[in-house]
Amino acid sequence: MRPKQYVSPVLVQPDTLLDHRPGARFHDAGSDDVEDLEYYRPGGYCPIMLHSWLCNGRYEVLHKLGSGGSSTQWLARDHEDGILVAIKVLAAELQENANTELLTAQRLRSIVVDSSSLQHIRVPLSNFLETSANGLHTCLVQPLTGPSLRQMLCRPGLIQGTTRVRADLVPKLASEAGSAIRLLHENGMALHDMTSSNWAFSLLESVLKWTDAELYQMVGRPEVRPVRTVDGSAVAPHAPSEVVEPANMLGPAMAPFLQESIICIDIGDTVPVPQGTIQRQPTVPLHYQSPEAMLQEQIGLTSDIWSFALLMFEMLSGYPLIDPMWASDNEVLRQIEALLDKPPNSLRSLLVNDSPMPCSLEQGREPATTTKTRIILETKLRSIANRDNDGVVLEEPILAALGSQLSEREVQCWAGLLSPMLSCSPADRPRIGLVCASLDKALGAGEGSTEEAGRESG
Repeated sequence: MRPKQYVSPVLVQPDTLLDHRPGARFHDAGSDDVEDLEYYRPGGYCPIMLHSWLCNGRYEVLHKLGSGGSSTQWLARDHEDGILVAIKVLAAELQENANTELLTAQRLRSIVVDSSSLQHIRVPLSNFLETSANGLHTCLVQPLTGPSLRQMLCRPGLIQGTTRVRADLVPKLASEAGSAIRLLHENGMALHDMTSSNWAFSLLESVLKWTDAELYQMVGRPEVRPVRTVDGSAVAPHAPSEVVEPANMLGPAMAPFLQESIICIDIGDTVPVPQGTIQRQPTVPLHYQSPEAMLQEQIGLTSDIWSFALLMFEMLSGYPLIDPMWASDNEVLRQIEALLDKPPNSLRSLLVNDSPMPCSLEQGREPATTTKTRIILETKLRSIANRDNDGVVLEEPILAALGSQLSEREVQCWAGLLSPMLSCSPADRPRIGLVCASLDKALGAGEGSTEEAGRESG
């Protein structure tokens, strides 16, 4: 291996040892953006450092991309192909997640003749195993993507809703997401994880060929924080000596390299549903679960439709339709109840309030098309921009301008499309093919046709 000049990380050193949870092995690292250090244990995370070499020296770790309950994700260089890639390193005890993702990818590749059909689903390029003191870790090599939709919309210090996708771009992004969901549904699989964290913006291909210097110029030098045990013992071999802050994929320097296109970045939660539904405990956040998933642990193609409606609303508004902040399970359920028009008897007894307040229809509207759900959606869609922070400068062309609102036509078309998708009864929700047809019609013929498409899906 030829010698190279390494870029030194920026060490963030706390003045004093920070607090730790009762029973914790490690002091808090002092950042909400790094992984939970307690996951560095036998069966847990693989301890990885900057400039570690993985897969027998093929991949060099250059930066951190993020972390979750099941894995850490790293930005690495493939020294065989010379390109930048993402590597997801799973916790040793969570091999089932890797198996699901690999099996789903293998199945999709075997049934998809036209590879362009997979352009909005990120499937692993390859996989390998790494051994650490914590066990055997499956590592998935994946195409590098930009920031997630959630990262684009949720900015520290800004009121949720200030940053939202441009209204004219939402139909395109929704159509791309719909094509990915349709491919899975046509082959008996539910995506299940429809959250905004699971969709990311594509990068220009030139980014993959950046040098190390170009990469650090765009996303910044890595910042690291020391790892310290509470009892003063050595952190090795189960944990790294320092943790890395995630790369800033949202900085102004990155804006010109983001494409106005999204991709599903994780199919590890995909659920085979050959009969349309399956009994299984949901693994996605409560505020994205359909009523039948939350109350009856029933997951299926129609529960994806409910969650897809929530995803599209979040693109449009910049905030979740069901607010998870500080909410208990019952409070989230009450928010869902407020949306429901006519809960079926099978669910009514499971609701917090088994007699939801009736919604009076607006004067002059047809009862067949104007439901409680639609009225609530129309009200919320009309109020977009009411939350905007004053004086904020938004760098990304993907985002809507401050103060921009939906036209009344757009309000009607989106409410008409989303309200049937949010039907309490799964049987009343449109299939993904009809949803995609509505979105495609909107893209092909403009705003007026979008309104018609919304009426058709209703």
